[in-house]
Amino acid sequence: MKRSARRHAPMRGFFLPQQTRANGEPASEQKAAIVELIAPVVISFAAILLTTLVLFMIDSYLATEHLLLVYLLPTIFIAIYFGSTIAVLTSFASGLAAAYFLLPPKFSFYIADRLHIAELGFTILLAVIASKVVGVRCSPAPTR
Repeated sequence: MKRSARRHAPMRGFFLPQQTRANGEPASEQKAAIVELIAPVVISFAAILLTTLVLFMIDSYLATEHLLLVYLLPTIFIAIYFGSTIAVLTSFASGLAAAYFLLPPKFSFYIADRLHIAELGFTILLAVIASKVVGVRCSPAPTR
């Protein structure tokens, strides 16, 4: 039997270390850059989800009000670790989660009481201001 004399092209797989993209940048550096962009968003949504679960459990067992202020904690932690831009987005997402899960009528973005609308607005405003202040305070000082 005669073997085929065809030359096979080298495999170009996802796992090759010398693989480059169209812009000449190595694929591993591009993956790291994508992870750097996506990780803060995923972590902020996870923090909002965890906070919402805890507050929803507290709200279902105890008749408490003003639980919205607890959403300041994930916003401040995100501002410390990832900067103020992601923290501002976290504060708006926290406001949406609070409106949907905590404020009456539950499981709706409609808020029946004007006092709750004002409370939500002031909480979001406080979260944005706190995230900006913490982001500025935690950022490295510029060199002269």
